Amino acid sequence: MEGLMSLQRLLMLIISLMTACRGEIPVTITSAKTNPSALGGLDGLMIELEDKTIDLSVASRITKLNKLLTEKIY
Repeated sequence: MEGLMSLQRLLMLIISLMTACRGEIPVTITSAKTNPSALGGLDGLMIELEDKTIDLSVASRITKLNKLLTEKIY
């Protein structure tokens, strides 16, 4: 069993090295269809790329529009 664990660790290391050599970056994409609660039950996408999150959900757009509409105009 210990040999199998070492083999799994070695394979994970090789995969990590291959990924780095190719310049690949892990990305997580969440849609309202896969996780409705993550996007307020509305359509859209959330993209997580390294330490950044791009919120393309309808809920996010509505929040931004409401903020623009309620700001004071000088």
